[in-house]
This record gives sequence, structure tokens and C-alpha cells, in this order.
Amino acid sequence: MDDLVSVIVPVYNVEQYLADCVDSILNQTYKNIEVILIDDGAKDDCPKICDEYVKKDTRIQVIHKKNGGLSSARNAGMKICKGKYIVFVDSDDLLYDENSIQYLIETCKVEDSDVGVCNFQKLKGTKCVAKLKDVKDVISGKDSIIAYLEEDKFHCAVWNKIYKKALLEGVTFDEKTRICEDIEFTYIIANKAKKISRDTTKYVYKYFVREVSLTESKFSEKALDEIDNIKKAVDAIQKDYPDLEKLSIRRYQRSIVSVLCKALKSNGNIKGYEYLMDEIEKWPIELVGYNKVRYYMLKHCQWMLRLIYMLYYKMRWFVGKDRFCHYMGWWWRQRMAKTKKYICWQRSWRFGCI
Repeated sequence: MDDLVSVIVPVYNVEQYLADCVDSILNQTYKNIEVILIDDGAKDDCPKICDEYVKKDTRIQVIHKKNGGLSSARNAGMKICKGKYIVFVDSDDLLYDENSIQYLIETCKVEDSDVGVCNFQKLKGTKCVAKLKDVKDVISGKDSIIAYLEEDKFHCAVWNKIYKKALLEGVTFDEKTRICEDIEFTYIIANKAKKISRDTTKYVYKYFVREVSLTESKFSEKALDEIDNIKKAVDAIQKDYPDLEKLSIRRYQRSIVSVLCKALKSNGNIKGYEYLMDEIEKWPIELVGYNKVRYYMLKHCQWMLRLIYMLYYKMRWFVGKDRFCHYMGWWWRQRMAKTKKYICWQRSWRFGCI
């Protein structure tokens, strides 16, 4: 018989998306699942919708609780789940197709791994704006931490992964955290895991960018929580893996620059600006490329960076988003082609070939 998989779904004020989310789980080809819906004190019709689904399918159970946040809801689900494996799904997202859980458990069972990781699509409307690079391998926990620090090779979110329940014993989400709560949790799990299987050629999850999304909304003070969480992870990495210090510092600095630039894009006042700049300058500058340019502009000519962002969005609005992105892509390809030609000419001149 197939191993039982527990699917934990925190629910809060998402009545317009909840049915689609639950249906995407119930329609899986992998049938031996339990679906735990945690009503986190929702104020809309979510509690009623959850109760209706319990009557439709015996695999579903509901917890009604006072509002405590996403981390609190996930912890409540973890306490009562009975599956050998655990999957997390957010109630305003969808599993990619009917084979998602099958793909996840097949990936996790490669060499009896502790965690299985597959790909996802980050969607704005119907447009995919982010995904992981294709890779298929089995790595150690430390290698997954390195991949996270390099950003595009391992995502800290929990919803594109499947976990052995035994691995999560004694591990909980930090309920004091209101945004990017997955960062610290994922580091703890990666540190415990002996084997992590990745197959990002298979898609299992659709993450939708909503207007009310905490992680995608315009800059607010909550964005500073993201920096605090990354700092906790970076401090832990430096303690456990001293050889990754440089890489972890670069990841931390890059996150600070990103948050500061997000504030400028939204014309917001940057609370804690001096503190964040001091945090970058604690170490010799490790930023590279585009992030290094943005850092220097933030430090020496913030007004110019704000002006660039303003002109960028004005132009995108004036000519149309799709057309603007097309022209920007064409311009960048032309620039890169010229840069490559210049580099080839420079090397030829240096070594006396011309």
C-alpha cells in the first residue's frame, strides 16, 4: 500500500481561492492522502467552505482555531498529521496538476531521501515570472544550503517540497515571524537532512502573486522582518559552516539591497535606512555586478536611483508593459553581443593576435 501523505493547508480569508486549492489536492492521482485544513480564525466564508468539504471527502479534516498567523496554523497541522510524509500548500495557490504529489513522493524516495524538491511556477496572472533552474540530483544538507545562498538553485519555500515526518520531529515554524517564515525553518531542516533529492524538471506547484500577498506587497515595515530572518539564518550558517561565511554575507547584503530598492520603487520612506546600510558595511563589500552598482547608488546618490525607477515605470506604463519588456530585452541582447565582441577584441590585442 502507498505511504500516507499529509497535506497541510492553512486557511485565512481566501474564500475566492479556497475551493480551487482544495480541488487541486483532492484530484491527485496519488490517493492515499489526508488533507488538514486549518481555519486560522478566518472572517469570511472559509470556515463554512471547509466544513462543507469535510462532508464531501473522508480524507479531509478541519481545525478551527483563533487567528495566530501562518506559522501557527502550520504548527497546528503538524501536531495532528499522521502521514509518513508531509506536504505544505497555501490556500490561495494550486498544485500544478494531478500528478504533483506523485512526482514529489517519487523524488523523495530516490535513495530514500529525507526531502524531495521539485519545481514551481511563480505567476502574475497567467504569466510565469520565476522558476528554478532544471536540475536532477541527490545532495547533502550542506549542499542545499550552498544552493540557497546562491539563490536561483534552491528556494527556501516549503510548498515545492515533501518531507519525511520523522525529519520534522521537534521542529516548528517561528510563530513570532509574520513574513518569510520559511527561511529559518528550511535552514533547520537542511541542517538535519542527510539526503535531499531534487528534480526540478517536474513542476508541482503554482504560486500566485496576489495584491494582498505579504511577501509581494509594496514596501512596508514587515519587509524588515525578512532581513531579520535572513540574518538569523546567516548567523547560524556562519556558526555551523565557517567555510560558507563569505557566501552567506553576500546573500545577506544582497537581500538588504533588494529591500532598500523595493522601498524606493514604491516611493516609500525607508525606515531603518541607516541601520541597513551599516549592516552592509560591517564586512568588506562582497556584492558583485548589478547589486554592487545599486549599493553604491543607494549610498551616494539615492535620488538618482529613485529617478531611474520612476522613469522605468512611467515608460512601461506609457508604451505598454509587454512592448516595453520586449524592447528592453532586445536592447539588453544587443548590449551583451557588443560586450562579448569587445572582450574578444581586447583578449586578442592583449595576446598579440591583432
